[in-house]
Amino acid sequence: MKKNPVDYDDYTVDYEYFKEFVEEGDPLVVIDSSVFLDYYRYSSETSNEILEALNSVKEQIWIPYQVYSEFLRNHQKVKTENHNKYKNISGDIDNYSKNFNKKITKLFQQYSKYDFPNIHELKEKIKPLFSKINDEVKSYHKKIEDEVNANKELMTNNAIYDFIDSLKKSNQIGEALSGSKLLHIVEEGEKRYQYNLPPGYEDKDKKPEKNEKPDPIRPYGDLIIWKSLLQKAKGDNLQILFTTSDSKEDWWQLDDQKNILGPRIELISEFNEIVGDNSEFLMLPMREFISYFSRLNKKSSIYAMIELNTEEISKDYIREESLSFIETELIHNGDLQNFVDYGLLQDVEDLEIREININDYNTDFDDEMANITGSFSIQATANVTEPMSKNYSRIDSYELEIEGTYSIELELDIEDESYSISDLEVSSIKVNHAEKENDSDYDFDNDLESLCVVCQKKFGDVTLYPDKPICSQCANSGHYFVCTHCGTVYDEGDYNGDGEHCQLCIGNS
Repeated sequence: MKKNPVDYDDYTVDYEYFKEFVEEGDPLVVIDSSVFLDYYRYSSETSNEILEALNSVKEQIWIPYQVYSEFLRNHQKVKTENHNKYKNISGDIDNYSKNFNKKITKLFQQYSKYDFPNIHELKEKIKPLFSKINDEVKSYHKKIEDEVNANKELMTNNAIYDFIDSLKKSNQIGEALSGSKLLHIVEEGEKRYQYNLPPGYEDKDKKPEKNEKPDPIRPYGDLIIWKSLLQKAKGDNLQILFTTSDSKEDWWQLDDQKNILGPRIELISEFNEIVGDNSEFLMLPMREFISYFSRLNKKSSIYAMIELNTEEISKDYIREESLSFIETELIHNGDLQNFVDYGLLQDVEDLEIREININDYNTDFDDEMANITGSFSIQATANVTEPMSKNYSRIDSYELEIEGTYSIELELDIEDESYSISDLEVSSIKVNHAEKENDSDYDFDNDLESLCVVCQKKFGDVTLYPDKPICSQCANSGHYFVCTHCGTVYDEGDYNGDGEHCQLCIGNS
């Protein structure tokens, strides 16, 4: 089997390499605690696909004791949080609808007292809309009922807990490390974290959550998992396939858009140094792990593929499909005008996204449809045109910080395991900050002072005596005298020369 190269110009683990590694290398599959905990965070369809993929390699799985410990410590809290999001949603929507109805009714009662024009006509027009809202809310409750029940069954059965418990009974969980070994790892971790050596250094400032007891070892959990993996691989001379849903840079090499390129090169070098070149280490993000194993076992993974890649799908569609809409919103929504020099906008063009972050998001499935909703923030540049007069505008390049919300509707081809976009909406565009690029090199007020004092439309390329700018077109309009020697322009009353030379020419001679 060809060893996977450590080359970040092309560090991609494609399916064919993965298939060869699994079938010929017979690797030990090591799962991070984040994979098990994320089982509770996804829809019932995706959670079932995750469990199905794990069951397909159950005999090959081994997890460090630290993974087992973190799962036991956190699973109940994560389970409760994600069960409650379904439990509370119906009540929250009902309350919002009822409160809105009460507030608008109160407003109509108040306005009716003052006999506002047409207020009763408006009230009658709005009445049927309330009924429609109530009908839509009831329809929504019914629509999500199956998913709520599926989620309730998922939490009640708690199959992922049973799965891990079966690993324990089969001796597929590592032994707890002794105090001296833990102390040694913590002392090494303190030095590693000073120099941002992976893994785990982004957890160095992690603090206990509310009502949680301080745990000085907790920031070193990733490092403990890593050290346990190395010890297991070295002791048994094994090939290792490791997966985690953690996407931070203390595990992965990331590009400028925070996309995963591959595991940190320091991790691969450390594995080769400690375990030896005869053992191979392959590390995959959870989404690829689930997708590849589902494909290997000829199982559909379309729901998991979408839900585990929601951020990437969102970024791609916002970047590729919504630029013209965002440009239009920047012109009309008023926020950007607060940042330009004179508060006027004519056009926004050539919007280029440098970085995009997907913040809160949610994915819902309805048979052969997927709906993604969320919010985003972007760092971008754009050319902003600001009108200076009726016939004159200037264009500047601005660095922008923008936020907004979005929704994406996908049509799913379950059999072909593919999808296509059927609708994309971007809304609530807001400019948080805008700054002119290379602004220090340009004097905006000086440009205004250089406009022709007569037409206020063009730059003054000649001087109207004594020191005002005037454009050539106005200077030659017949209302002014132009010195044929130096080109200075005069009002007739200001000229005091000999017909060939003006007073400035004479004074300078």
